Amino acid sequence: MDNLESRIEIVRELLTCVHNLYFTEYDAAFNPLYTTAPLFGAIIIFLSMDGGMSAISPKDIRYEGKPVINTNSMGMTWISDIEMHDGEIYKIHVLGPVFLDDFSVQKIESSLQKMDISAALKLQVKSIIKELPIIPIIKFYEYGIMLHYCLTGEKMSISEYVYYNYGQRLQREDEIIFAERHGTYMMEQQLMKFVEEGNINYRKEKDRITSSGKIGKMAKGDYMRQTKNMVITHVALCCRAAIRGGVPPETAYLLSDRYIQSVEECKTLAEINEVSTTMYDDYVQRVHQIKTSNGISPQIQSCCDYISLHVEEKLDVHTMASRVGYTDYYFTKKFKQETGVSVREFATQKKIERAKDLLKGHDLSIQDISDELGFSSQSYFGDIFRKMTGMSPGEFRMKGDK
Repeated sequence: MDNLESRIEIVRELLTCVHNLYFTEYDAAFNPLYTTAPLFGAIIIFLSMDGGMSAISPKDIRYEGKPVINTNSMGMTWISDIEMHDGEIYKIHVLGPVFLDDFSVQKIESSLQKMDISAALKLQVKSIIKELPIIPIIKFYEYGIMLHYCLTGEKMSISEYVYYNYGQRLQREDEIIFAERHGTYMMEQQLMKFVEEGNINYRKEKDRITSSGKIGKMAKGDYMRQTKNMVITHVALCCRAAIRGGVPPETAYLLSDRYIQSVEECKTLAEINEVSTTMYDDYVQRVHQIKTSNGISPQIQSCCDYISLHVEEKLDVHTMASRVGYTDYYFTKKFKQETGVSVREFATQKKIERAKDLLKGHDLSIQDISDELGFSSQSYFGDIFRKMTGMSPGEFRMKGDK
């Protein structure tokens, strides 16, 4: 036991080095024992809202044997996990609460007003809220996985978390329906296999396995937030599958960060679905390209990926060559040998591809698009665009509107 307590203390110290994370302990009957939070009563209030910890059955936790993610109506999220002694629950360890994104002070104050607590305690609660960290959901998942390993010596994946929201039990992550997928663990594995193999013929099979799955129900509450969380988890799983399929980790993680940011910026479920669908296809296509590329080395493929993901930035051949350990001359020669075009020609192709995407919307003017992609002038942008597409940017935009 002493050894376990030492490990737990090390995890606490490591995580508090980067975030103001609180740790709270309950006994097997869910009676609070200890917290690192400055105000014991306030933190217990947070963990008790909307049923909170009291809604989680010790029997359920023991049966699942995995960390539980709980979210309350104020947008606070925490992870709870069990410590077992002689086959019985000894303690419940809680990591958090944290916020997964910016929160509404008005919403929090409204929730506090409904609580039957003293004005002084309400002030203390508000002061703690201001100190709670905002942590990206994937990071928070990983912290929970670290705590689980510390408590059990067992390695787990993100998809094995159990979810409770507003006191209502959710299925495991792989059983929850959201815009991109739902179903059993085996279905999830099949979807990840498509990514890992770069199987571009996945669509029909993907539709079949998802439509034949068990449909779960989302809990009542912030449906948008829950859906975003599920899709963000899906992004993380696809990212790792793509790495196993050969996509350079740097590229895969950069894509993951961008798609997660896109999900967070979504305002509607339709937008979330579009990002999720695009993300899945993007990872599949990238793995497919790597597995079928003829004569393109990992170094040059990595540079191609980098250029594709940084079309708005000014291209620096020296920096690109240094990334893969080549001299400028050898890099430019090898790049053209393997791709058939020069580095700058390839970068221009990617800029025009990006310009096409931007022209399909109306948020940016042609001048804005030219500036964003780093062209010296709108007229030069127009000349290059016409040369590569056979029409001007304006004509391309008008054609897309028809």
